[in-house]
Amino acid sequence: MGVEPEESDKVKPGQEVSLARVNALGTNSIVGRIRKISRAADATTRLVQVFTELPSTSRFLLGEYVLGKVPISSADGLIVPRAAVLPEEDHYILFTVKDGRAREHTVRVDLENEKDVEVIANDLHPGEPVVILENYELKDGMAVKVDESR
Repeated sequence: MGVEPEESDKVKPGQEVSLARVNALGTNSIVGRIRKISRAADATTRLVQVFTELPSTSRFLLGEYVLGKVPISSADGLIVPRAAVLPEEDHYILFTVKDGRAREHTVRVDLENEKDVEVIANDLHPGEPVVILENYELKDGMAVKVDESR
């Protein structure tokens, strides 16, 4: 399979890869292992070739189009709406609400997509309400009113 050159340093020999046929909907994926990674981009595709060792029970055809998924990052953290995370000089913050007061937390941003961000901080707990509106006006300890309809 091929990976973008800028992503090639994130995959390593021995990593698991989930493979599925592109043109056969409803088929199960299989798990293989990365055996070797080319150190050059293919002249035609501009992708770095990743060679995968498949289980002997796989029924892929040579040259068949497959979709490969390699987990390149994972961490324990909490997922919050992107609007909850604010840049603050050289770090990020977010506010939670406890006992009617805003509590400021310094967080590290990890995985993210268009609408959510994974944040990592020692003082955050699952289920704590986070502030997503007008949080840029808050200071630690300010009184806040929670709109339960949101």
